[in-house]
Amino acid sequence: MKSNALFTDFLSLEPLSEFEQQDLLRIISDFERYLNTGKISEGLVKLLTIEPLMRLAGFYDVPIRLTMEDSIAIAVENEDRIITGRMDILNQQSSK
Repeated sequence: MKSNALFTDFLSLEPLSEFEQQDLLRIISDFERYLNTGKISEGLVKLLTIEPLMRLAGFYDVPIRLTMEDSIAIAVENEDRIITGRMDILNQQSSK
């Protein structure tokens, strides 16, 4: 499929640098510290894990551009289960 070729360009897996490995360990440590204190909110999970991982993965680099939406309702059906939620972050390839 032609559309997959464009998408897979962003998914090349290269060996992690020492800095990236240390950053991943820091992300894990931060998350575990908060998780061990008890209840953890979705917003805190995003702040502690998703955002730093997206930065490490290059999702903030050109040509990708993140946009914040007002929140889009989604529903995914998987066999006998329907998962519903809201998507509030989208990414797209910049035209420049």
